[in-house]
Amino acid sequence: MKKLFFLLISLSFILVSCKSKEDASKLKTEPDDKPLQTEKDVNAQGTVNLKYNLQKGKKYVFLLSTSEDNKETLKADTTINQNLFRKQVLKITFEVLNVDSDGSFDLNSTINHLKISMSDGKQTITFDSDKDANKKEQFGNYLAMVNNSFGVRIRNNGELLEITKMDKLVNKLLEYIGNQIPNDKKAEFINYSANSLKMQISQMVSQIFKPLPNKNIGIDTTWQVVNQAKAGTFDITTFINYKAKSFEKLNDDKLLVYEATLLNKITGKDKIIENGNEFRFDKPNIQGTSTTYFNLTKGCVQKSISNMSTYNSVSLLPKGGKFQVRSTNAKSSNIIEFLGIEN
Repeated sequence: MKKLFFLLISLSFILVSCKSKEDASKLKTEPDDKPLQTEKDVNAQGTVNLKYNLQKGKKYVFLLSTSEDNKETLKADTTINQNLFRKQVLKITFEVLNVDSDGSFDLNSTINHLKISMSDGKQTITFDSDKDANKKEQFGNYLAMVNNSFGVRIRNNGELLEITKMDKLVNKLLEYIGNQIPNDKKAEFINYSANSLKMQISQMVSQIFKPLPNKNIGIDTTWQVVNQAKAGTFDITTFINYKAKSFEKLNDDKLLVYEATLLNKITGKDKIIENGNEFRFDKPNIQGTSTTYFNLTKGCVQKSISNMSTYNSVSLLPKGGKFQVRSTNAKSSNIIEFLGIEN
């Protein structure tokens, strides 16, 4: 009888403890940059088919934090330094409306909460969608994105197919700040706002639903994603190299941990002359790493921590002028954290 009593007490403690952890997770308002506290999955076997596996009718809730720190230096007769910092934190819910036969998902997506802080070293501007909900004319471009759903369509490998219902966000934006736009500029404003909002949302969604390889993954499996970009006179080919590191467990969920590093191939002219002005370019130095915990049980990213740094410099020798050097050192980080599933 005593053994049964202590067993029941122990089980009650475990259930309360797990419940407390779940509640604490849902109450989080900002992800942290600490690794997940997991344990090795000693029963993991072979390989897994890494893909998103969202369930129709469920709501998946995430936190996303993005920070950017840019330091710019201009050297001429004197040295001028400028430091720009921006941080954005949002809570977003994806409701699964439909799962197609090809594995793609139709999602009703809502940004539930948004915080932004910006500073140029002299002035700091902050926005919180809860605290500043009444400041529509001042922060209408942010408030239009909050509690105003839009559509997302993605494949189960993370490929973004479509962003829809931008008209809803633009209409809300016009409701907040439309009186500040001249009538003859309104059509141009609507078109620009729709494209800008779509680009911002695409970036958010692509960070949460990262691209996945179309193959089975085991420990030490590698895969690669190649991107093309342009920086000044240079063409940059970025190779994102992924490697599966371990199978882990988080409570009852099975995870795959994989890491990524950046390699770059940079080509192009390092000197041009225009109207007697000589420009010299240093090849950009781009570095980046990330660690992702993919929840195999829930079929989505559990947590991801990414960091990137970029340095570039351009020198100008003006015709009949003095030598100038402009350099930029930029650092950015992205953190994703899965809060849980709501019915």
